[in-house]
Amino acid sequence: MRLAVKIKNAMKMFVIQSLTRFRDRRHLRTLVRRDVQTAAACPQIRLTDQEKELLRFPSDIYQFRLYKKVWGHLEYGFISDGYYQLRVLPRLHRMDYVLNQERTGGNLFLDKNYYDFFLQYLKTPETVLRNVEGTFLDADYESVADAFSLLEPYEELVFKKSLSSCHGDGVRLVKRMEYRKVMEEWKEDYIVQKRIRQSPDLARWNESSVNHIRMTSLNWEGDVYILGSILQIGAPGSFCDHIPSGNGEHRWMIGIHEDGTLSSRVIEPDLVELYHDFNGKKVDGRINKYQRMKDLVKKEHLRFPHHKIIGWDLTLDENENIICIEYNAFTPGIIKSQYVLGPILAQKSVRGVPLLQEIMGV
Repeated sequence: MRLAVKIKNAMKMFVIQSLTRFRDRRHLRTLVRRDVQTAAACPQIRLTDQEKELLRFPSDIYQFRLYKKVWGHLEYGFISDGYYQLRVLPRLHRMDYVLNQERTGGNLFLDKNYYDFFLQYLKTPETVLRNVEGTFLDADYESVADAFSLLEPYEELVFKKSLSSCHGDGVRLVKRMEYRKVMEEWKEDYIVQKRIRQSPDLARWNESSVNHIRMTSLNWEGDVYILGSILQIGAPGSFCDHIPSGNGEHRWMIGIHEDGTLSSRVIEPDLVELYHDFNGKKVDGRINKYQRMKDLVKKEHLRFPHHKIIGWDLTLDENENIICIEYNAFTPGIIKSQYVLGPILAQKSVRGVPLLQEIMGV
């Protein structure tokens, strides 16, 4: 019996490793194509022979050049998207669990319809309607016979696809006259919420978008580390702060210090350009309730040890309530955070050893 179990586990591991190698090659090609064009715009940025020794994959060179563009140098701890997603994340997640998520497009924990069910300390945007596999539920997960009647009282609402969406993809601000059209178009797996009215302090950066704090946390050996936070600001005229506007305006990212004060480093992430002002104005101030945000994220992340690294998108509403817009527990990106903050996985230590070294043994 024990021999049969060993054979079964060995076969399972062989399949996982084979799928992982296939995913590595396919996913790496996708990441490289995204950055080649951006790096080509700065041909003057070259790596020294010593800096090239830091490359893990040959294709790392494009993001390494972009990092050097905004920091002026390379340093230990900066990692490319390829190395992070294909080598670091498998050390932080069970590969069979991650691969299963990839095949199915998500799991219950990653379904936006169930954020209210899982999150104990963080408040989410107010929900009006849920659609789970074509079944309509209200905010309290009760079955709904007439879904449209819940939407009709509101002039506008935010429709979000609840599975396999990120970076603002699948998020739409919809007027009442278009509710039925979007419901027929999307068919299933989405959530409808009231629009967040953000605090005046966050709205001053751009009133059209819901500007938010992307906070990245790592749950390692029972301790939660806040790896870093950035303020993400939408492009003028854009509703979502993840997406450039249609008129050529860009979004922005500003670093946040550990005490909540704003850094002078302003990054335009689409072209990876560094500025030391925001539209000609000096960057100053601090994020209200930033320490409280960190405390809540740490308490929340302790409840989910199977997801070692999570990206939390937080904002403040008009009454200064902390709102968790969404979280990314599958593949929370860190490349943009590194452009703004530096090598966030190497800046924190455990037992005197940088976290990256502790995780990877390098």
